Amino acid sequence: MAFFMRSALALVSVAGLAQAATVTSSAVSTLATASATSGTVVLPYATYAATLNASYSLYTYKNIRFADPPTGDLRMLNPVAPTTVNTTIQDGSYGQTCYQLEQGPNSGALNQGEDCLFMDVVVPENIPSGTLLPVMLYLFGGGYHSGQKEIYDGSPLVTASNNSMIYVVPNYRLGAFGFFGELGDVMPGLMDQVLAMEWVQSYIHLFGGDASEVTVAGHSAGGGSLMTHLVANGGEGTLPFKRAIVMSPAVPPNSAAEYITERNAGILDYFGYDNYTRADIIALPATSINDLTAHYGASGWGPIVDGDYFRELPGYAMAAGRYHSDMPILSGKLSDEAHNYIPTTSPYIINGDSNIRNMTYDTEAQMIDFFTTMGFHLNSSVIDEAWNLYPTINNTDMYYTIFGKYDHIYTEALFSCNSYYLETAYTSVNGWYFDIWPGYHAQENPYLFVGGSGSGATSQYTINSTVSTFMKSYVVNFVMSADVNAGGIAPEWDLYSVAQQNIELGSTNVGMIADPMTNDRCVWWQSHMA
Repeated sequence: MAFFMRSALALVSVAGLAQAATVTSSAVSTLATASATSGTVVLPYATYAATLNASYSLYTYKNIRFADPPTGDLRMLNPVAPTTVNTTIQDGSYGQTCYQLEQGPNSGALNQGEDCLFMDVVVPENIPSGTLLPVMLYLFGGGYHSGQKEIYDGSPLVTASNNSMIYVVPNYRLGAFGFFGELGDVMPGLMDQVLAMEWVQSYIHLFGGDASEVTVAGHSAGGGSLMTHLVANGGEGTLPFKRAIVMSPAVPPNSAAEYITERNAGILDYFGYDNYTRADIIALPATSINDLTAHYGASGWGPIVDGDYFRELPGYAMAAGRYHSDMPILSGKLSDEAHNYIPTTSPYIINGDSNIRNMTYDTEAQMIDFFTTMGFHLNSSVIDEAWNLYPTINNTDMYYTIFGKYDHIYTEALFSCNSYYLETAYTSVNGWYFDIWPGYHAQENPYLFVGGSGSGATSQYTINSTVSTFMKSYVVNFVMSADVNAGGIAPEWDLYSVAQQNIELGSTNVGMIADPMTNDRCVWWQSHMA
């Protein structure tokens, strides 16, 4: 197999963008005001016209290109800032969703394609002259194999700010296109996010935004990506944002290069591509590349430790002090993150058992099967220790069934322990604990987007409007000033460092509680996910 590996930032070049957008501070205000009030923004490479929502006095700029099409010779490489000037006014009608697995209620009717590196920007119609607004950039979730910006219309958040902030949501490449790790750059999907952040630094002033007041928010895979950015370059240098909102961060523990090589060898061999060169991969139809994603499935995609941008898993890096520690953090988790992800039919977990919920036996072999099925590729010594960490069923509050045991393992190892690493690493961090029944992963996400046009505003569960209002207020306050309690919102939300407390977002209570996820198991996972 011939590999074509390059530095993780080899083609992420925004110097030209930054130079083209350089203006004096007085010119910034003039340009921003003119653009924001006219509904048209002129970039060095294209002009974009917005759609006005007169009811809420918001402009939405759809499908702004922030990178050259990652096609042909650029397939599976790090993104390149736009190099072609388009003199036709862009109305946002052209744009594609990145190739992905189509699954779940929010998949929608997908217009998929490789030319997918576009973003949407929501801007208040009337921005006072000379004013630059704080910015929130949102990284969507989807297991690093699914997701699209159209799901997450940020208009409700901008409205909740009294039209005093700007919202940005970019696409990024997924699955084999973004996180294959070989026959191209290491993880172009993650670098798409970096280029989107740098685009904001270069151009958001033209929309009335303040590049020095950028908050990046991410949920699930987006939250895991954000944790990766927080430990970028071993904590050296600066990041293109000031604050971070990290919700249910999913960080696969199988990021080592040797595992990626093993994984990819199996995928390529299955399709008969085991001797393919990079030229062969470039020549394949895009649908064939997407087949690589589909064959491997939903578990195991994500950021790859490359020794450069992403040097070690976030929990391990934070424990060692190798992370960007100088920023406020808002952290969020749910009570039962993994419930919907536990396989319930054979051959998963143990052959011959039709339903894991009814299991009455519990062996180390089953645990090994489980870890492998769920994309955890751990060595035998770690498995042995994990076996003792999560003992057999004993009808305690920890878990009552085999299903509950594996639900507990997956919730902690993939989601809630990552939140614990954040909350204990940073000095200025507010953490929430969402436990409205049933408390499943992503259940809280519509609480932020309800009222918007995207499918991310809908839920199969009833949305508690009171809690939704609290959540949007806290998030908007954080974006505006890093103070979740700004404006006297009650109840007051203490920093996590005060007494290892979260604010509980429950159906009958919104108030401070001891962090339910603090435990020695997270400390153990943190030391074993190197």
